[in-house]
Amino acid sequence: MSALLAENALFPGLDSRGVSPTAGTVENLVRRAAEGWKKGLSKHSWLLGDLEELRRESPSGTTTQALEAAERFLVAWPASAPLPSLSLDPDGEISFDWAGPSGKVLTVSLREDGRLSFAARLAARRTRYGTDWFVDSVPRELIGLARLVCGA
Repeated sequence: MSALLAENALFPGLDSRGVSPTAGTVENLVRRAAEGWKKGLSKHSWLLGDLEELRRESPSGTTTQALEAAERFLVAWPASAPLPSLSLDPDGEISFDWAGPSGKVLTVSLREDGRLSFAARLAARRTRYGTDWFVDSVPRELIGLARLVCGA
């Protein structure tokens, strides 16, 4: 495992590999986890850049806490789920928007205290809306709605 870490330049100078079957299993698990983490980080990196742009352009109604909550939301968002576009609401909340085929849409607004307000149009007469809370993990319902809207 230490060789894996050295290959990834996390801990240079550590270069001994375990030789037991368990060490091999652990190394494979760590390698897969690191690859998944890297994919997720690169997938989200452009969104974090968009958020930084919103931070620079934000009016006085948008608080630092709202922008920090939005950053935590993006980091917590699963890499396997469709990614949103970002915007600022006039009331200072951060909006995450997904658009899919046939007019399907999902909009989630995040307030600085973690309150999430959401509305989805899934078909002409099929909608979902409500409120929830973001406390370091994204509610499963929102992930499911994003996948449903985007056909993922």
